[in-house]
Amino acid sequence: MVGLAEIVSSHARARGFKFEEATTGKEALERARVTRFSRIVLDVDVPGMDGIEAARRLREENPSVKIFLISGLDRWDDCVEALEIGIEDIIMKPIEISELINLLGTSTNL
Repeated sequence: MVGLAEIVSSHARARGFKFEEATTGKEALERARVTRFSRIVLDVDVPGMDGIEAARRLREENPSVKIFLISGLDRWDDCVEALEIGIEDIIMKPIEISELINLLGTSTNL
């Protein structure tokens, strides 16, 4: 069975994006410290550190990175908190992979 990350990776690479996967918020932070990404997509619901906390820390370390949050949650507080951090967009599940790739591709400052 092909996972979501593999599908996103395939579509992203087809559009010319480089793609790396992290399975936890902590791992995302570690990867972002090594590689300067122009865009980061985080799921709100990941093991350990949630996506909102990871976004907060990423924003502190790299104010110019564009951060997108994916959430299956329908909690207004999470959305408000994420926007206060300065994320680019909140993407509610379910989302079509092609929509996600298009959103990332139309984001400014490629």
